[in-house]
Amino acid sequence: MRGVSLPLVDSKLHSPVFIRPMSSPVQVSTGIWTDWSLGQVQGLTVTLRSQDAALLTAFIAIYIQIASSGSWKIVQFIIHQTRASKQNDDEDALFHQQQIILRNSSSPLSALTDLLSMAWAWRRFAASFKRSIVLVLLASVHFAAFAIASLYSSRISSLSSQHMLVESSNCGTWSFSGDFQDEDVQSRVINETITAAAYARGCYNSNRTDGQCGEYVNSRLPWTAYANTTCPFPSGWCRGGDTGAYSMDTGPLESFRALGINSKPSDRITYRKVTTCSPVHVGLLETLEEISSSNPLLEQTGNSTAITVDRLYLGASAFGLLNYTYQYSVESVRDGIGYGLNTFVSNPLERGAWTPVDGLNRADADTSIFFVNQNSIRYDAPVNDLMFKTDLWDQPVGPSLNLGYYYTTILGCIDQHQLCSLPGKDDQGAKCTPLTNYADAISNLTSLSLTEKQTAACGRVARVLKYMNTHYSVYGRGASALRANELVRHGDQASGGATLITSPSLPETHWQTEVNIWFGVGMARLQQAVIDYATGPSDLGSNGTIIPPSPGADQALCHEQRVPKKSGYQNFSILAISIVLLACTLLIALGFAVPTLCARVQKARNEGSRPRLAWILDYTLQLHRMAQEGRGWGDGIWKSCGESVPTLPEKPLGKYVLCPHEQIESVPDGLLDRTSHDSDSNREVITPKMC
Repeated sequence: MRGVSLPLVDSKLHSPVFIRPMSSPVQVSTGIWTDWSLGQVQGLTVTLRSQDAALLTAFIAIYIQIASSGSWKIVQFIIHQTRASKQNDDEDALFHQQQIILRNSSSPLSALTDLLSMAWAWRRFAASFKRSIVLVLLASVHFAAFAIASLYSSRISSLSSQHMLVESSNCGTWSFSGDFQDEDVQSRVINETITAAAYARGCYNSNRTDGQCGEYVNSRLPWTAYANTTCPFPSGWCRGGDTGAYSMDTGPLESFRALGINSKPSDRITYRKVTTCSPVHVGLLETLEEISSSNPLLEQTGNSTAITVDRLYLGASAFGLLNYTYQYSVESVRDGIGYGLNTFVSNPLERGAWTPVDGLNRADADTSIFFVNQNSIRYDAPVNDLMFKTDLWDQPVGPSLNLGYYYTTILGCIDQHQLCSLPGKDDQGAKCTPLTNYADAISNLTSLSLTEKQTAACGRVARVLKYMNTHYSVYGRGASALRANELVRHGDQASGGATLITSPSLPETHWQTEVNIWFGVGMARLQQAVIDYATGPSDLGSNGTIIPPSPGADQALCHEQRVPKKSGYQNFSILAISIVLLACTLLIALGFAVPTLCARVQKARNEGSRPRLAWILDYTLQLHRMAQEGRGWGDGIWKSCGESVPTLPEKPLGKYVLCPHEQIESVPDGLLDRTSHDSDSNREVITPKMC
């Protein structure tokens, strides 16, 4: 048989892993903040809970209606005075009623209803409605304009930021201690990988921005892929030739726009990741050997006979305990198993698990290596992909089978990282670390002369750089990390009792699809880590702890993480609210000020003109005074006849009577001398100049 592959990693890593939330539930920060994507002024935002936002929206709508009354006071004053200045001595009752309505209506709606009522009452008289149509239309337009403005005031939040800030008292990164520290860390890392892979699968291969894909400021981080790039290993190592590699480059990802760390331009940084991969052939570093069951690695098989293994001598592994990197039992084709996928990584801080040979060792990059075994998979047609290549295997009976051409296919990837400050206002260009391995990228940050907040932003990215290497996109997931594995079909038992496993043919560039997917997992992991730091990691168990941020800029960034708008909260642009409230306040103030100021100017210039007189006498309380005086009540002793409110201290007034029609009763003859007297000094008389 072709035996199982023997991954040289702790078997505990392959126990079932449950997907669980990696961070605490998102808690939105309420209050005033600046969304720097809109600028310092326009970006000034207030975030409120929905119930508080509803109160603010209602207040704005009410305030707009109050402003409508102020605006109408200005309009009615201008129209009333214009008509009064053109008034003839023979104007009829309709004209005067229109003037009285204009003078006393408190709102455009009040004026509209009164004008319509008046027009209806005068309907039997020619041209009565035509004479009111302009005033009706003016009141209607004014009312409609402010009614629409009031309705649309609820949409003032749409002018605001489309993001919110999150906050948490658990801001920080996770750590483990205790007897099972290594296992806890490994379990956490694998869970984060599975979560990132699920996100990348649902959001990086589609244009969705809803649901899970709406968790981050960008549903996906962009990168550019390049085929036929230079082989990252020595000449002759890449199966596609010295220019047959595949490279993925994010370009500069800004901490603000890409990752949502809310900061002004001078406090931003960029991050860049470049990954280059290629299937490799290793020549004499791969050998077929026979090993016996005395080998402790085979005790679990219970097989006492020697078996043939495919051994890869790409560097010592298991912290130097083994002089080879990986081995695979060549008889696995008969075991009825699907793909096998194992991975190792080498970087300056993790040299123990695998120490690569010189050909795979890059001082300026982190090297990940992957071992793919096709095992018992039968393909429907030949595959010419460099990582999944097939060959015809003859059978004693039946047609030949398309099985894997190599016992083990090797894929090598290098990951390089770069952190930069943004160009300054003094035209100084961006300062960057070299494009190098993650450890050197972090250690070179001191050469960039960063601000405190730039240092804090770099620190947030640096915490996840180790786990963004391609190795960790696969680590712990085995064959489930392969998209090709999703195409596998498990059928009936074949001859010999093994399960029949088949797969459709794969395109020649399928290996590029696989590494592109793994790259997306790393990008999703970066997005996930930045949010997790701000919201605080969860599900740490009894051995987990949270390492809080350092005081200062690092602590401040805990409250500067943007996320898309969340239900239950609403944003308002402070600039938009200020403009609306200022405009409304100005209209209200002018509504009170314009008539008063104009009256004072006219009075100061001794202009007792007809418009001023009409504005005073058309007022409701003055009309009431004149009605009482006309029936003899208080005639000659009313005070403040030239003001808004006339007064008649301690004097009786006439009652309303129905006969001979609705009117005020006349002063009885016996009371006439007691209710009035001829005293011009107590009476204010306003005489127009033209009289």
